[in-house]
Amino acid sequence: MLVETPVPLSAKSFCSALLHKKDTAAIRAILEGVVVCGEGLRSEISQIISRINLYIKKMTDLVKINKKCMSLISKHLLTGNGEGKYEACKIYEKLVDERSNEHNCLGCQFMNLHQEIYDNFTQINPSGFSIEFYFKTYIFWLYQNVERIYEIFEMINPDSRNSILKTYFEKNFITTKRIKRWTNFIKHPKAFKFTHHPKYFFESDLTDRNNLIILDAKEIEKFYSGTSKNKELYIKIAKKENVVVAFPNLVELTKNFCKEFITFTKFICENEIIASALKEETTIANYYGHLDYDPIQDSIGFALNDTIENVEWDIDNKVVFIPDQIYFGHGTKIENAADLVAELDEISTNEAILHFPTEYINECGPFSFESEVRDYLLENKENELKLIGWLSEI
Repeated sequence: MLVETPVPLSAKSFCSALLHKKDTAAIRAILEGVVVCGEGLRSEISQIISRINLYIKKMTDLVKINKKCMSLISKHLLTGNGEGKYEACKIYEKLVDERSNEHNCLGCQFMNLHQEIYDNFTQINPSGFSIEFYFKTYIFWLYQNVERIYEIFEMINPDSRNSILKTYFEKNFITTKRIKRWTNFIKHPKAFKFTHHPKYFFESDLTDRNNLIILDAKEIEKFYSGTSKNKELYIKIAKKENVVVAFPNLVELTKNFCKEFITFTKFICENEIIASALKEETTIANYYGHLDYDPIQDSIGFALNDTIENVEWDIDNKVVFIPDQIYFGHGTKIENAADLVAELDEISTNEAILHFPTEYINECGPFSFESEVRDYLLENKENELKLIGWLSEI
């Protein structure tokens, strides 16, 4: 029995066409079409449709995955589980004497990396991204942390000559090593570049493994930790059409990455010999003395600008919205001037003090920048305040 259609497609070309679509609307339009097929191919077509539906679902799931990953980055690396400081600040503070205006590049770079990841990934909408694009982009940003961790251990234990330090690293930085292996796969694909139309899934979603050559975490560790198995890899995947890359669970990977960075922080801060050696290599004295830079006032100014310039003004309905990305998990609707000032004060203060020297925080805290918020609003948002009817209340 045959079902008629204007465009006959074989099962194989039907599968190929669908799996290479990026537009979900186009995919669904194809699924709603009618395909010429005999009764014997119906099972195959059904399996294909299930795979496409799964693909569409994965694109939607990336939004949830992204939000969960950024929540973990925020909690463990940026707010210190309620301590109100970057985790990397602990490295910075351990390796500088603020009374001497010292600056430490190691802690500073880690702080910047964590903030860059959070700031940018909280603002993207990954629903239109492929799994491949999102994973490779995200894993590379994590890798920039990982490579620095590797280099620090190489600095303090060249060629892994000290067996105690080598064992410590192998035992406590499993996810760190896994991220490095995945990045090796992305940067140096080896025989993978000779595969034909490989597919990408998250490992937990790959339920049907029949007749597939799967590159998962175990295989990546085996083939991308060195060159000794390059020939075996070539024989396994080169010129093959059924290769699937199974990415690890990114939420779990992010969670473990954060835990291992905290372990890395403790390793430096709780070992005086290690800290002393790193301080010698990564810290310079009198850093702020030759710069036209005031870490207090500039941090307040940056925080006010970043916060207030991203507020959304709904003039017609007399409300102001503070988007979620300004202060993750804190998005809110403001209906009067007093609440606006209070919310902006809280957000700007929390943002600014992340960049304050610890000694200044201890001596001068707690902080409030309510007057600075009012001044900024009057100077830069007078027109919006006038239109919404709140100018006199500021």
